[in-house]
Amino acid sequence: MLVSSANQLRQYYTNVGVYEHADGPPAQPPPPCGLAVPDQANNPGLMRDCIALLLAKDTLSGSATLNWDVSRAMSTWDGVTLNADSTRVAKVELDDEDLDGTLPPEIGDLSALTELDLSDNDLSGQLPKELGKMWKLTHLELDRNGLSGEIPLALDALTGLRKLRLFAGNTFTGCVPPALYGVQDSDTASSGLPVCAPPVFDKSHYDFIALEKTTGVGIVSSTDPNGDPLTYSILSGNEKGKFSIVTYPDANGAPVVQLKAVSEFDYDEASEYSLTLEVQDGNGGSRRSRRQRRS
Repeated sequence: MLVSSANQLRQYYTNVGVYEHADGPPAQPPPPCGLAVPDQANNPGLMRDCIALLLAKDTLSGSATLNWDVSRAMSTWDGVTLNADSTRVAKVELDDEDLDGTLPPEIGDLSALTELDLSDNDLSGQLPKELGKMWKLTHLELDRNGLSGEIPLALDALTGLRKLRLFAGNTFTGCVPPALYGVQDSDTASSGLPVCAPPVFDKSHYDFIALEKTTGVGIVSSTDPNGDPLTYSILSGNEKGKFSIVTYPDANGAPVVQLKAVSEFDYDEASEYSLTLEVQDGNGGSRRSRRQRRS
């Protein structure tokens, strides 16, 4: 069976299965990429890239036409360049190709990609967080489209970028991940957006003294430079479920975050606890702080 559309490929996944590991042999016979990938059983990396591009094709192209098809070798696909030994996709360059779809998350599965250029098209929608999986990227050009929304903090993983074109013609909001601000050849300065900064606890370490037969521990607080809403969690020290985090509004409606015990303290049970809490903003930025409760 030849797979020529994303729907057929998804059905093949359902019926046959997928690779267990990116660089290992398939758990099932490899999905058929036809003539696109030679020696499919021994070329798992290029097979994964073939599958990713076939799944991305319709979403990305919209009403435009791309010749990504299993009837032709991937080396002849529009805008696709393979690496030197033809085992992975190294570049996707589709600037000014009248693409009017959206950026599909499957594009992030091209884990060996070094250059992605989709500039000068009519793409819309938001940036998928999966772009942050392409940590080998050195060139990213998505300018002069109609992209919008917040820039996922996952793009902070793109620390190898040397060229970035993202903002001209697009209308992003929120903040810019720090790694993007650090690209030397970039247009981030024209964005008018602040750099994303994680929330900060008011103290790096808290000591609370709690009375026996009570449940209250203490108030913790933090601020987010970008004004994002914050959530709190206990990362360690709460294996027995002794503690919880309660948030409630004060008289002015501002959130108060309290660390509490689920049951009353008993000094015979333990006289000291050490917890690590995390505060996280809506963009995925986080900070940790240690809290210690002493009797």
